[in-house]
Amino acid sequence: MPIRFDHGSPSRGLAHEPLPVPEEGREGRAPSGGEAVPGLTPVRGRGCGGRIAAKGPLFGHLTRLTPLLVALAGCAHGPGPTPGAGPQGPVASADPIAVAAARRATLDAIASARDARTHAPDLVPFARDHQDTEVRRAALRAMGLIGDPRIREIVQFRLGDPDPSVRAEAAFALSLHWGWELGPGSDRILAETLVEEALEAALSREEDPAARSAVLRALAWSGSEDAAPLLARELAAPGLREARPAPEPAVAAAEGLGILGYRKALGSLDAGTRDLLLGLLAADPALARGAAYALFRVPPPPEDPGRAAAVSALAGAAADPGTPREVRVHAARALGTTGGDEAALRLASLLTGPGLAPRDPGEAAVAIAAVRGLARLPSPEMAKVLGAVLSASPDPSLRAEAAAALAACAPAEASGGAAAQAGLAALAPALADPVADVRAAAAASLAALARDAALSRLAPLVEDPDPHVRAGALGALADVPGPAARDLVLSRLASDPASGPRLAALDALGRRAEDDVVGPLLSALDSPDPVVAGVAAAGLASRPGPGIGAALAAAFDRFPGPAGAEARVAIVDALAKREPPAEELFARAATDPDVLVQTRARLAIRALGNAPPPRPPRAGEAPPSPDGLPMAFAVETERGTFHLRLDPQEAPTAAANFATLAARGYFDGLALHRVVPDFVVQGGDPRGDGSGGPGYSIRCDYNPVPYERGVVGMALAGKDTGGSQWFVTLSRQPHLDGHYTAFGRVVTGMEVVDSLRRGDRILSVRPEPGPPVPSGPTPPPPPPAAGQGTTP
Repeated sequence: MPIRFDHGSPSRGLAHEPLPVPEEGREGRAPSGGEAVPGLTPVRGRGCGGRIAAKGPLFGHLTRLTPLLVALAGCAHGPGPTPGAGPQGPVASADPIAVAAARRATLDAIASARDARTHAPDLVPFARDHQDTEVRRAALRAMGLIGDPRIREIVQFRLGDPDPSVRAEAAFALSLHWGWELGPGSDRILAETLVEEALEAALSREEDPAARSAVLRALAWSGSEDAAPLLARELAAPGLREARPAPEPAVAAAEGLGILGYRKALGSLDAGTRDLLLGLLAADPALARGAAYALFRVPPPPEDPGRAAAVSALAGAAADPGTPREVRVHAARALGTTGGDEAALRLASLLTGPGLAPRDPGEAAVAIAAVRGLARLPSPEMAKVLGAVLSASPDPSLRAEAAAALAACAPAEASGGAAAQAGLAALAPALADPVADVRAAAAASLAALARDAALSRLAPLVEDPDPHVRAGALGALADVPGPAARDLVLSRLASDPASGPRLAALDALGRRAEDDVVGPLLSALDSPDPVVAGVAAAGLASRPGPGIGAALAAAFDRFPGPAGAEARVAIVDALAKREPPAEELFARAATDPDVLVQTRARLAIRALGNAPPPRPPRAGEAPPSPDGLPMAFAVETERGTFHLRLDPQEAPTAAANFATLAARGYFDGLALHRVVPDFVVQGGDPRGDGSGGPGYSIRCDYNPVPYERGVVGMALAGKDTGGSQWFVTLSRQPHLDGHYTAFGRVVTGMEVVDSLRRGDRILSVRPEPGPPVPSGPTPPPPPPAAGQGTTP
């Protein structure tokens, strides 16, 4: 199932601007579908990522184990514990083997409930009262991943835990909880208000840096504008500009303000907060990067009297070669969102002279950020600057960005206006560029700039030898009126040999205004390919006419199982836009085996003012275990080899899945279908069009590992929809943290990753020697000293 990525969020198929995190835990489009991975060993409990082997609903195992867990060695409190009760140490005469077995059973049971993704009542005593810190952390993580609404009360208690790692986990669990379903009858606003109050109280007393940072990040992900003053207060500490290194909570607060902007929860910064951030552009690199990121995500209002000072500070940071790369990049992009003629001039200056031929990846990233900033400031002068880039820069990524940015000239005036004409003139070199990505970007801009006259210019690109260019040209034809453009799209839909252009043609057909495209769309709905049927369903969603709703509903049952989830999701989305509502189908889809189909159906039911049924347990084979699998790999590409190491502790399911696919040779020979400069390199799609996967989906191992440069993550179409598509981040991406599974890191060879282009092939992914993954039971913790428990 395709994933949508932006310049800050990974998924299958990336878009340039970040998508806000919608309700019910969706992060964009990502891989899904298929059957369980055969031949995988049962997963053993691994702390917060433990698993237990079981077929069918997994949660029942937890209930069956509860009496054993309570009885063995006093590992859990007795029935009916109350928050704040004194700790109970282990029974002095308990058999250590029994203690270890009970601890293992506890962690396995928590992992079982976590993997079943059900609201599990039995997790409450583990999260609230258990004496073992690892058990408390595991239970909190599981409740956050499940979306159990009672986690709000548990977290309020655990934010006062004596162990700072548990307090950090409690805050992170809230970050997972936001955006997921709160349950029928829940008042989301009231719930978030209660939790925000708990976080504010926790912040007032939290002194541990890691736990305090987690609280600040949870406030940011709350999506509440009321969080902004609390985050800003963290940046007003005396001496912060001079601190080297910067305190971790200050970095979290700066990035958190950017997250609020990303989530559209913060429309603007007050003058005091803006000045704080501008002053931090010369601080420690991590803090300066966070400040620049916040200034990019939260632009000033047009009438802001501090705009001139902001432009001056941002331009100085962006142009200074001594400033760290990522600070310069975000400062350049912030200039674009700040706006105004002076900002445009400063951005243009970054693209003259050396900017046309960046000498290293850092300079290239700044130049690309300047182009993206200029795309927000269209003018004839901007078009000339971008035309110079297209004519003179040897960097194909920079030329492709410039070609795409020229589309912004069109909204400034009607077709034929000065800005549009300047854009067309500047675009000319890109239409004949030797690099396919540049020609594809030019095709998309051509339709925006030429409007009614675009057909004659796009027709040659529809015959281009590169399928990526043909797809771009066909997608652009959606906006070109007239029967000739429609007929050209229909012709390529029937005859193009590659799936990418055919899907682009079908999508373009669905977006056209003519009524006579309904027939071809209904024919495509009958395709056995679930991706084709899904695109056709999207095109039919808002079409008037009898029989369309019935055809969509009938198609739903033609795509059973994981492999058909792509089509079922699109059909539910299409029916949600039509009248009369397909209530019976929504009710069935709300308990669909695929979690994304469930989520879309539940949204449709809620939109009708009704409460959806409870989510069913996540049934099937146990998730794969990393035990005994290699966790270090050499990835050989056409441009060189890079080396990565997986993280089975934080992401056991994703790490085991990658290792298992690599052992099969699954990735060998696949092309990189998505490369966004200074954002991600993405591969693992056997279809090559961003919609493919291995035929099954895996649970998300969301974790607090930050998406720094070189982190390996799992592409998604929504929660628990990962499969085989994975990405490597090319720079720090705060808005991915905790919302895409981070499961590894590039340890050497990032220069190779930087050089990769769309279409480059992965020749092989081979295991390398590395630290063994521990297996077997986790040893029990030492008993607490007399009078010292581990719970309040």
